[in-house]
Amino acid sequence: MIDTGLRNPQIHQWNFGIQREIARQIVLKASYVGTKSDYLQRSRQLNLLNDPRATPAISLDDETARLADYRAALAASTGTTTRFSNRIDPRFNGVTLYDSSANSNYHAFELTMVKQFEKGYSLHVGVHG
Repeated sequence: MIDTGLRNPQIHQWNFGIQREIARQIVLKASYVGTKSDYLQRSRQLNLLNDPRATPAISLDDETARLADYRAALAASTGTTTRFSNRIDPRFNGVTLYDSSANSNYHAFELTMVKQFEKGYSLHVGVHG
C-alpha cells in the first residue's frame, strides 16, 4: 500500500567555516556542518501477527524451548483462500505501508590543521564530532 500523500524527500545542507594561519605554514580550520532531511520514505508493517506464540524470548533457553511454537505461528501468518491468517486482520497477509514520514538530522563540528612542507608535501590532521 502506498500513501496517497507521498511527498518527495527534501534535504537541506549547510556549513560555516573559519580558517586562520596560526604559525608559518600551519593553517587551522574550524567548521560547523549540518544536514536536515524531511519526508524520507520508509516502509512499515501494518497487519502484524496476532498470535500469543509469537512473543519475544527472554533467554536463549526460552527461545530454544519455544522454537516449535514460533515456527507454527510463522507458518500460520500467511493465509490462503480457504484459511485465514493469524494476523490482526485475518483476511489479509502482510500489509506494508510506504509513506514519507521519516526525518533525519546531522550536526557536526570539524577541526582541521594543515602543515605545509617543502616540495609540495602537506600533513592534514582532522577531528570530527
